[in-house]
Amino acid sequence: MNKKNNCRKEAIDKELFIKIKNEILPSEIIRISMKEHDFGDKFLCENHDVLRKFNDDYGKRPDFEFFDPELEKLLIELKNKIANFIALSGRYLFVIDKNYYGFRREFRDNFPERYGKARKSLNESASAIWEIYETFIKLSRKKLLVSFEE
Repeated sequence: MNKKNNCRKEAIDKELFIKIKNEILPSEIIRISMKEHDFGDKFLCENHDVLRKFNDDYGKRPDFEFFDPELEKLLIELKNKIANFIALSGRYLFVIDKNYYGFRREFRDNFPERYGKARKSLNESASAIWEIYETFIKLSRKKLLVSFEE
């Protein structure tokens, strides 16, 4: 019975991982928006909305968890990093050019030191998300034996 339960738990974890990787936090969007983007520039609202949806719709759900303790620990860390980024972006960024978020020009021009610190904070927060996300993806694939899928 224990072996059967372990197989079922692994299957449930695998299903959740694939859903996170392919639908909830797609790898390509996270790579482009968290690893490669400089938040001194504007960025697409839809990329930010992926993080907000994860935070709002999944981040607080009691059933959104892994049975595997290592994967669950990484998921909790990812949730916390994303929540921190959402809080920072809510403090500094605004909708500009209809489909983009960015700093207001007045903030950049009139408060260059504060702008520099805010930009640095957002970039560091985004890098922290990417680092945890990348570790989460790699470890999950190894533990759950998930093949590469584009």
